[in-house]
Amino acid sequence: MKPVFRMSQSGWCPRRLSATILGVKEKLEAPVWLERAAREGTVHEELVKRDLRVVGCDIVREQEEVREDFSLFTLLGHLDGLVRLSEQVLEGNEFEVNLVDQPDFSLDSYYPIEIKSFGFPEWQRWKSDRFEAFPAYAAQASCYMHALSSDIMAYVVKDRSGGLKQLFVLGRPPVDIEVVWHSLGLVVDAVRVAKLVEREYNPDDRECRRCEFRASICKPEAVVIEDEDLERVLASYVESRDVEKAAKAEMEKCRELILAYGKDRFKLGRYLASISWVDREGIKLQDVVGRFGREAVEDIVSKSRFPRLSVTDLEAM
Repeated sequence: MKPVFRMSQSGWCPRRLSATILGVKEKLEAPVWLERAAREGTVHEELVKRDLRVVGCDIVREQEEVREDFSLFTLLGHLDGLVRLSEQVLEGNEFEVNLVDQPDFSLDSYYPIEIKSFGFPEWQRWKSDRFEAFPAYAAQASCYMHALSSDIMAYVVKDRSGGLKQLFVLGRPPVDIEVVWHSLGLVVDAVRVAKLVEREYNPDDRECRRCEFRASICKPEAVVIEDEDLERVLASYVESRDVEKAAKAEMEKCRELILAYGKDRFKLGRYLASISWVDREGIKLQDVVGRFGREAVEDIVSKSRFPRLSVTDLEAM
C-alpha cells in the first residue's frame, strides 16, 4: 500500500517525515504554545476571510479535500478555499498587495487561496525572507497549485500583533514541484525498507531545533576509537566530576547547618563565619515560555553556542 502524505507535510525534512510514517515513538511532546498558535491561526483565518469578503472578494469550497494520486504516493490536503479577487481589494488599502512573477489572472476566475497568520518573531522572518524562511509552506502551496492545475494562487499573510495583512498573487509555485517530488521519493524508498532517510542534525536549522524527534533519531552515532592516553583522561574526568559532586553535596549540608545556627557573624576557634543577606530576583525562561509561548519571547532571547561535555562511565552503569 503506497503512503499518503499530507500536503502540509510535503516540505518537511525527509528524515522527520519518514519517522512519522513509520510511527517512531521516541519523540518529544508538542509544546503548549503550538496548540495555542493553531487555535489562534483558525480564528485569524476566519477574520481574514471576512475582511476579503468586505472588499468584494468571493470565497467558495472552503476546507474542501484536495487529493492527487501518483504511482509512488498519494497527496492529501484541505483548501482554505477558492477566491475570486476584486478590484477593490487590489486597489484599496485593506491589504498590502504584491504581484509575484507577473501573474496573468482574471477577476472573473477563482483561484486557490491559503491564509497564514504569524506572531511577531515569525512575522519578522516572513518579512525578511518570505518562503525561503518557510520551506514547508512553500511546498504546501506548490502542491495545491499542481493538484488544481492552477498557475495562480492567492496567498494571504497576517501579522497577529500589528494587524497588517499582505495579499500575494503568485504567478508560479513558490518552489519547483520536482524538488518536492524528489524529497517525497526519498521518504517512499526509505519507508519501503522500514528505514529512516539519512540526514544529520543541524543545530543552526530552525526545523531541526523544533523537530519532535531531535532528541532521538537525530543523535549522531559515536565513533569508536582506541587511544590509551585519552582513555586515562576520560577516566580522570569522570573521577573528578564524581568528587566534585560529592564535595558540592557536603558543602550544601554544611551550609544549611551554619545558617541554622542563627548568627550572621561569629568566630569559632580558627574559623570566622560571616553571612550577608541580599534580595535577588530572577526569571525562569521555561516559565515565561510556558505562560506566553515561545513565539512571543523568541525575538528577545539571546542565543550563543558553547561546548557541553558529558562523559559516562559505562562500567559504572
